[in-house]
Amino acid sequence: MDKKLSGRNVVMAVDCGKDATKVSVLARRTGDRLESREYLFKTRVALQSGLEDSSFQRIDTAEYEGKRYVWGNHVSDITVNVHSNSKKDVNHKLSTLIAIAEHVGKGDSVHVAIGCPIQVFTDREAKNEYLDYIVPKGWQEIVVNGEYKYFYIASRTCFAESTGLVGLYPGIFEDHVVGVFDIGGLNVNCALFINSNLKPDRCFTTQDGYYSILNRLAGRLSDETGTDLDATYIPSIIKAGRIEKIPHTEGIVKEYMESHLKRITDTARNRGWNIDVAKLVFSGGCAELLRGYITAQFPGDLIVEDPVFANARGFLVMFVRALTMAGKI
Repeated sequence: MDKKLSGRNVVMAVDCGKDATKVSVLARRTGDRLESREYLFKTRVALQSGLEDSSFQRIDTAEYEGKRYVWGNHVSDITVNVHSNSKKDVNHKLSTLIAIAEHVGKGDSVHVAIGCPIQVFTDREAKNEYLDYIVPKGWQEIVVNGEYKYFYIASRTCFAESTGLVGLYPGIFEDHVVGVFDIGGLNVNCALFINSNLKPDRCFTTQDGYYSILNRLAGRLSDETGTDLDATYIPSIIKAGRIEKIPHTEGIVKEYMESHLKRITDTARNRGWNIDVAKLVFSGGCAELLRGYITAQFPGDLIVEDPVFANARGFLVMFVRALTMAGKI
C-alpha cells in the first residue's frame, strides 16, 4: 500500500536491556521542561510456534519481514538466550521496533534514541552498523497484536549504555569524577566519567545483576536451612528480609546482600576506581532492590529517582536537546 506521512512527529528513547525494554516518549515540552511517558516490557522475542498456551494470559504477537513472533512478558526465558552478551540480535531489534510501534500512528515520523554497548559506541563503524541493524532509517512496517503499523524513521542516534544519567543529573557530573553502577537484570554496567566525559577504558561489565542475586541467594539459603529453594521464592524473601517461617535467616539474607554489593564495588576498585573519592551513582531496576544496602554502605552517594527508567529518560533529554539545536523539532 502507498505510505503517506501523517505530519506528526514522535520523539522517544528506547533503552533495550537484557531483561527489560524501557521506553520514554516525549509528551510535552515547555521551554527546557520535558514531560514524558514511560513504559516497559520484557526483552523477550521468539518465533511463534502455534503451540503457545493462551488459556490464562494474553499472548503478544508481532509480524515482521514475513515471520511471526511472540514477544514480551509471557515469553519464557528458555525460548530466548537471555544470557547472550550480544545486543545485535533479533531479540533487541524487534523489541525496539515493537516499542516504537506501540507509541506511533500510521505514517508518523519518528525520532528515536537508543542505547548501545560502550565498545560499540566508541567504534564509529560498529556504531553505524548497530544503528542500521536495530533501527533502519526510512519506512518500517510491522504488525503488532494484529494491528498493522507503518512509520518513518526520520532520525536516530545512539548513546553509550548507562550514560543517560549525564542528561538527567548534569550538576553531579560536571567537574567531578563519577562512577555509575547500572544494575540490571543480567549485567551490571559500570561506567566512569571525568568532568562529564565517559572514560571507555575504565568501563566494564559484570554478570552480577538481578538474576545472579536470585540464584546465588537461593543456593545460599538452601544450603543454610536444608530447604529446597529456587529463584522463584527469592524476591519476596528479600522484601521481607528473611524467610518468614525461619526467623534466623534474617542474618543470612543481610550478609549475602551486603556481600553482593561489595563484590560489585570491589571489582571497580580492582579496575582502578577510587571508590572512596569518586561520587557514586546507582541506577537500574536492581538498584531499587539494593536501596537499603547501598544507603548503608554509601550514605553520601546517589540512588537515582525511578532507577528503572532513568537511562531512558536521560537519553530522551539529551536527544531532544540535540534535535532542538539541529532545528529538527
